[in-house]
Amino acid sequence: MSQKKATATNAQRELIVSGRNLGHAKNILRVLELRYEAFSNYKIRSVFGFVQKFTPFYGGRGYNKPNALSFEQLDILRQNNISLDLVLSNHFFSQEAYKKTWPLLEQLALPGNGVICLNDDLTRMIKRDFPGYTRRLSAIREVDTLEGIESALELYDFVTLHIDQNDRIEFLQSIPWKEKVIVFGNGRCGYPCRNRSCYLGISEVMFGKQETSKCSKGGQSKKKSPMEEDPYYAFDLEDPRFDGFSTFKLIGDIPPPL
Repeated sequence: MSQKKATATNAQRELIVSGRNLGHAKNILRVLELRYEAFSNYKIRSVFGFVQKFTPFYGGRGYNKPNALSFEQLDILRQNNISLDLVLSNHFFSQEAYKKTWPLLEQLALPGNGVICLNDDLTRMIKRDFPGYTRRLSAIREVDTLEGIESALELYDFVTLHIDQNDRIEFLQSIPWKEKVIVFGNGRCGYPCRNRSCYLGISEVMFGKQETSKCSKGGQSKKKSPMEEDPYYAFDLEDPRFDGFSTFKLIGDIPPPL
Protein backbone atom coordinates (compact mmCIF):
# COMPACT_ATOMS: atom_id res chain seq x y z
CA MET A 1 0.00 0.00 0.00
CA SER A 2 1.47 3.35 -1.00
CA GLN A 3 2.11 5.81 1.78
CA LYS A 4 0.39 9.02 0.70
CA LYS A 5 0.44 11.97 3.03
CA ALA A 6 -3.09 12.79 4.13
CA THR A 7 -4.38 16.24 4.91
CA ALA A 8 -7.79 17.42 6.04
CA THR A 9 -9.04 20.90 6.77
CA ASN A 10 -11.37 21.39 9.71
CA ALA A 11 -14.20 22.10 7.30
CA GLN A 12 -13.81 18.61 5.86
CA ARG A 13 -13.93 16.84 9.20
CA GLU A 14 -16.95 14.64 9.88
CA LEU A 15 -18.41 12.90 12.90
CA ILE A 16 -19.67 9.39 13.49
CA VAL A 17 -21.85 9.65 16.61
CA SER A 18 -23.62 7.25 18.91
CA GLY A 19 -27.20 6.38 18.02
CA ARG A 20 -28.08 4.96 21.43
CA ASN A 21 -31.04 6.25 23.42
CA LEU A 22 -32.06 9.03 21.04
CA GLY A 23 -35.69 9.18 22.14
CA HIS A 24 -38.75 9.78 19.98
CA ALA A 25 -38.12 9.92 16.26
CA LYS A 26 -39.75 13.33 15.83
CA ASN A 27 -37.07 14.90 18.06
CA ILE A 28 -34.05 12.95 16.83
CA LEU A 29 -32.32 15.78 14.96
CA ARG A 30 -32.72 18.17 17.89
CA VAL A 31 -31.44 15.53 20.30
CA LEU A 32 -28.32 15.04 18.18
CA GLU A 33 -27.83 18.79 18.00
CA LEU A 34 -28.01 19.19 21.79
CA ARG A 35 -26.08 16.06 22.68
CA TYR A 36 -23.12 16.98 20.50
CA GLU A 37 -23.38 20.75 20.86
CA ALA A 38 -19.70 20.97 21.85
CA PHE A 39 -18.81 19.61 18.39
CA SER A 40 -21.27 21.72 16.41
CA ASN A 41 -18.55 23.00 14.08
CA TYR A 42 -18.39 19.57 12.45
CA LYS A 43 -20.83 17.68 10.26
CA ILE A 44 -22.46 14.46 11.45
CA ARG A 45 -22.06 11.96 8.60
CA SER A 46 -23.50 8.89 10.36
CA VAL A 47 -24.79 7.41 13.58
CA PHE A 48 -23.50 4.09 14.88
CA GLY A 49 -25.37 1.54 16.93
CA PHE A 50 -27.92 -1.25 16.94
CA VAL A 51 -31.38 -1.24 15.38
CA GLN A 52 -34.63 -2.59 16.79
CA LYS A 53 -34.08 -5.96 15.19
CA PHE A 54 -31.72 -8.36 16.93
CA THR A 55 -28.68 -10.10 15.47
CA PRO A 56 -26.15 -12.17 17.45
CA PHE A 57 -23.38 -10.22 15.72
CA TYR A 58 -24.04 -7.18 17.91
CA GLY A 59 -21.13 -6.44 20.22
CA GLY A 60 -19.34 -3.86 22.32
CA ARG A 61 -22.44 -3.09 24.37
CA GLY A 62 -25.39 -5.05 25.64
CA TYR A 63 -28.52 -4.99 23.49
CA ASN A 64 -31.51 -3.06 24.81
CA LYS A 65 -34.19 -2.79 22.14
CA PRO A 66 -35.84 0.42 23.46
CA ASN A 67 -32.47 2.20 23.26
CA ALA A 68 -31.75 0.96 19.74
CA LEU A 69 -32.50 2.88 16.57
CA SER A 70 -35.99 2.47 15.19
CA PHE A 71 -36.59 2.28 11.48
CA GLU A 72 -38.61 5.50 11.74
CA GLN A 73 -35.54 7.20 13.20
CA LEU A 74 -33.37 5.82 10.42
CA ASP A 75 -35.75 7.19 7.79
CA ILE A 76 -35.59 10.70 9.29
CA LEU A 77 -31.81 10.56 9.55
CA ARG A 78 -31.52 9.40 5.97
CA GLN A 79 -33.75 12.23 4.76
CA ASN A 80 -31.20 14.55 6.36
CA ASN A 81 -28.15 12.89 4.78
CA ILE A 82 -27.12 11.05 7.95
CA SER A 83 -26.38 7.38 7.34
CA LEU A 84 -26.10 4.32 9.60
CA ASP A 85 -23.05 2.39 10.74
CA LEU A 86 -24.46 -0.88 12.08
CA VAL A 87 -22.35 -2.17 14.97
CA LEU A 88 -21.59 -5.86 14.31
CA SER A 89 -18.50 -6.01 16.53
CA ASN A 90 -18.98 -9.48 17.96
CA HIS A 91 -15.89 -11.65 18.41
CA PHE A 92 -17.61 -14.72 16.99
CA PHE A 93 -18.91 -15.91 13.62
CA SER A 94 -21.07 -18.77 12.44
CA GLN A 95 -22.86 -19.52 9.21
CA GLU A 96 -26.09 -20.01 11.15
CA ALA A 97 -25.86 -16.52 12.68
CA TYR A 98 -25.02 -15.07 9.27
CA LYS A 99 -28.06 -16.71 7.73
CA LYS A 100 -30.25 -15.21 10.46
CA THR A 101 -28.69 -11.78 9.92
CA TRP A 102 -29.00 -11.82 6.12
CA PRO A 103 -32.48 -10.20 6.00
CA LEU A 104 -31.30 -7.32 8.20
CA LEU A 105 -28.17 -6.78 6.12
CA GLU A 106 -30.31 -6.85 2.98
CA GLN A 107 -32.80 -4.36 4.44
CA LEU A 108 -30.11 -1.88 5.48
CA ALA A 109 -27.92 -2.18 2.37
CA LEU A 110 -28.56 1.40 1.29
CA PRO A 111 -26.04 3.81 -0.25
CA GLY A 112 -23.83 5.38 2.42
CA ASN A 113 -24.54 2.83 5.15
CA GLY A 114 -21.70 0.95 6.81
CA VAL A 115 -20.89 -1.83 9.22
CA ILE A 116 -18.50 -1.77 12.17
CA CYS A 117 -17.00 -5.24 12.48
CA LEU A 118 -14.41 -7.08 14.55
CA ASN A 119 -14.50 -10.61 13.16
CA ASP A 120 -12.72 -10.87 9.80
CA ASP A 121 -14.78 -13.87 8.66
CA LEU A 122 -17.98 -11.84 9.03
CA THR A 123 -16.41 -8.89 7.26
CA ARG A 124 -15.33 -11.06 4.32
CA MET A 125 -18.86 -12.42 3.97
CA ILE A 126 -20.34 -8.93 3.99
CA LYS A 127 -17.75 -7.73 1.49
CA ARG A 128 -18.69 -10.61 -0.83
CA ASP A 129 -22.47 -10.45 -0.46
CA PHE A 130 -23.07 -6.75 0.27
CA PRO A 131 -20.15 -4.85 -1.26
CA GLY A 132 -21.94 -1.51 -0.95
CA TYR A 133 -21.45 -1.34 2.82
CA THR A 134 -18.54 0.74 4.07
CA ARG A 135 -16.50 -1.59 6.28
CA ARG A 136 -15.04 -0.10 9.46
CA LEU A 137 -12.80 -2.05 11.81
CA SER A 138 -13.94 -1.78 15.42
CA ALA A 139 -11.72 -0.10 18.01
CA ILE A 140 -12.04 -3.32 20.02
CA ARG A 141 -9.31 -4.77 17.78
CA GLU A 142 -6.92 -2.27 19.46
CA VAL A 143 -4.70 -1.71 16.44
CA ASP A 144 -1.63 0.16 17.69
CA THR A 145 1.03 -0.13 14.97
CA LEU A 146 1.46 1.13 11.42
CA GLU A 147 1.79 -2.48 10.28
CA GLY A 148 -1.51 -3.31 11.95
CA ILE A 149 -3.29 -0.43 10.25
CA GLU A 150 -1.85 -1.28 6.84
CA SER A 151 -2.81 -4.94 7.19
CA ALA A 152 -6.36 -4.11 8.32
CA LEU A 153 -6.90 -1.76 5.38
CA GLU A 154 -6.57 -4.73 3.03
CA LEU A 155 -10.04 -5.83 4.20
CA TYR A 156 -11.56 -2.78 5.85
CA ASP A 157 -12.23 0.64 4.34
CA PHE A 158 -11.49 2.36 7.66
CA VAL A 159 -9.67 1.48 10.88
CA THR A 160 -10.86 2.85 14.22
CA LEU A 161 -8.17 3.43 16.82
CA HIS A 162 -8.92 2.83 20.47
CA ILE A 163 -9.24 6.06 22.41
CA ASP A 164 -6.04 5.46 24.37
CA GLN A 165 -4.09 5.93 21.13
CA ASN A 166 -5.01 9.63 21.33
CA ASP A 167 -2.21 9.98 23.87
CA ARG A 168 0.42 8.60 21.45
CA ILE A 169 0.94 11.87 19.62
CA GLU A 170 4.01 10.80 17.66
CA PHE A 171 2.23 7.63 16.53
CA LEU A 172 -0.83 9.58 15.39
CA GLN A 173 1.24 11.96 13.34
CA SER A 174 3.27 9.12 11.79
CA ILE A 175 0.19 7.46 10.24
CA PRO A 176 0.33 7.87 6.43
CA TRP A 177 -3.32 6.90 5.88
CA LYS A 178 -5.03 9.43 8.13
CA GLU A 179 -7.97 9.73 5.75
CA LYS A 180 -8.69 6.02 6.43
CA VAL A 181 -8.25 6.14 10.20
CA ILE A 182 -10.99 7.11 12.68
CA VAL A 183 -10.06 8.57 16.07
CA PHE A 184 -12.24 9.21 19.10
CA GLY A 185 -13.23 12.74 20.00
CA ASN A 186 -14.53 11.75 23.41
CA GLY A 187 -14.80 8.71 25.64
CA ARG A 188 -15.74 7.36 29.02
CA CYS A 189 -14.89 4.19 30.93
CA GLY A 190 -12.94 2.67 28.03
CA TYR A 191 -10.36 5.46 28.14
CA PRO A 192 -8.78 4.85 31.56
CA CYS A 193 -9.51 1.09 31.56
CA ARG A 194 -6.60 -1.12 30.50
CA ASN A 195 -8.35 -4.48 30.88
CA ARG A 196 -11.47 -4.09 28.73
CA SER A 197 -12.62 -7.60 29.58
CA CYS A 198 -16.26 -6.60 29.13
CA TYR A 199 -16.14 -6.80 25.34
CA LEU A 200 -15.59 -10.55 25.16
CA GLY A 201 -18.29 -11.21 27.74
CA ILE A 202 -20.80 -9.16 25.78
CA SER A 203 -19.95 -11.10 22.62
CA GLU A 204 -20.45 -14.37 24.47
CA VAL A 205 -23.88 -13.32 25.75
CA MET A 206 -25.00 -12.12 22.32
CA PHE A 207 -23.94 -15.42 20.76
CA GLY A 208 -25.67 -17.50 23.43
CA LYS A 209 -22.40 -18.70 24.94
CA GLN A 210 -21.47 -18.97 28.59
CA GLU A 211 -20.16 -15.64 29.81
CA THR A 212 -16.54 -16.04 30.90
CA SER A 213 -15.39 -12.42 30.86
CA LYS A 214 -16.97 -9.48 32.67
CA CYS A 215 -16.21 -5.86 33.42
CA SER A 216 -12.92 -5.75 35.31
CA LYS A 217 -14.00 -2.78 37.38
CA GLY A 218 -17.45 -3.71 38.58
CA GLY A 219 -19.84 -1.13 39.96
CA GLN A 220 -18.75 0.83 42.99
CA SER A 221 -22.39 0.91 44.02
CA LYS A 222 -25.35 -1.31 43.29
CA LYS A 223 -27.29 1.61 41.85
CA LYS A 224 -24.76 2.66 39.23
CA SER A 225 -22.98 0.88 36.46
CA PRO A 226 -19.22 1.43 36.00
CA MET A 227 -19.98 3.66 33.02
CA GLU A 228 -22.33 5.85 35.04
CA GLU A 229 -19.62 6.32 37.65
CA ASP A 230 -16.99 7.44 35.15
CA PRO A 231 -16.81 10.97 33.76
CA TYR A 232 -16.72 11.84 30.09
CA TYR A 233 -13.38 12.69 28.53
CA ALA A 234 -13.48 15.10 25.60
CA PHE A 235 -10.66 16.07 23.26
CA ASP A 236 -10.12 19.33 21.43
CA LEU A 237 -10.31 18.33 17.79
CA GLU A 238 -8.30 21.42 16.92
CA ASP A 239 -5.31 20.01 18.80
CA PRO A 240 -2.34 19.61 16.43
CA ARG A 241 -2.16 15.90 17.23
CA PHE A 242 -5.26 15.45 15.07
CA ASP A 243 -3.95 17.36 12.06
CA GLY A 244 -4.72 15.40 8.91
CA PHE A 245 -7.49 13.24 10.37
CA SER A 246 -10.93 13.71 8.86
CA THR A 247 -13.27 11.38 10.77
CA PHE A 248 -13.94 11.40 14.51
CA LYS A 249 -16.10 9.08 16.58
CA LEU A 250 -18.19 10.35 19.49
CA ILE A 251 -19.97 8.36 22.15
CA GLY A 252 -23.03 9.76 23.89
CA ASP A 253 -25.25 7.74 26.18
CA ILE A 254 -26.85 10.71 27.91
CA PRO A 255 -30.66 10.36 27.98
CA PRO A 256 -32.36 12.53 25.35
CA PRO A 257 -32.93 16.10 26.57
CA LEU A 258 -36.33 16.27 24.85
